[in-house]
This record gives sequence, C-alpha cells and structure tokens, in this order.
Amino acid sequence: MKILIANDGSEFGDNAVKVAAGLLKGNAAAEIKVVTVIEPAAGTELETIIESTDELINMENPAYVTALRMVTASAEALAASGMTSVLYEVLSGPPARRIVEAADEWKADLIVVGSHGRGYWSRAMLGSVSDRVTHHANCSVLVVRK
Repeated sequence: MKILIANDGSEFGDNAVKVAAGLLKGNAAAEIKVVTVIEPAAGTELETIIESTDELINMENPAYVTALRMVTASAEALAASGMTSVLYEVLSGPPARRIVEAADEWKADLIVVGSHGRGYWSRAMLGSVSDRVTHHANCSVLVVRK
C-alpha cells in the first residue's frame, strides 16, 4: 500500500502524520511519502497558475529550507516508528492541486491530510485544501480532524 501524507507544518499537518503512523503500526511493508507544498505569493489563482514555481524549490529560498526541514523531520519520525520505506518531497504551486498530482504521479492508494476544522462559511471564503483534495483525488482520502 502506498500512502501519501500531506503536512503543511501546522499542528493539523503534524496530527495527520501521527494518525498515519498509528494506523500503520506493524505494517512495515507500506510505502510512505510525506509532502509539503510551498505556495507562490501570487494574489489570485490565475496568477498562481501562470507564475513559474520552479524558483521556489531552491536552497536559497528560506521557505524551501523550512519546508525541507519539516518534511525531513516527519519522515524521520515515521521511520523511527518502524516504517521501512519513507520518502519525502517539497512541492510548489497551489497546494490542493499539487497534492493530488503528486498522489497520481506516485500512484498512491491513500492520501492522509489534516483539516483545520473551518466551518462552512470559512471554507467558502478561504477555500480548504483538504476539501479540494477530497473532491479531486483519484484515490481514497483520510481527513484527520483536530
């Protein structure tokens, strides 16, 4: 089984990693990939689509260095809990889209993502990565709540 865990570095993302580790305890054969996404500082979705994101994945970008430390720590925590195959990657672009694309490219069986627990109106105004992933993923999605 291939499981992609999306962690944004928040307590909700860290909780997704912990829940996934608990679910996988004793299943060392599972393949795990932890991803995080650096979002461009574009003002609109259209600008985000147009803007090149390749320059964000660069050791000179402080956001990339922070994201890399976070996914590395998540992967190390999963490996310490007994997982034998743990990968990690920092992606760039619109988070929900990139998570779904990464799951498709890697042929994940399951995506685990944390939820910030926003209500209906907050999601409608701000959007929700977990909501978008749930609606657009081609595999099962586990949304971990607080």
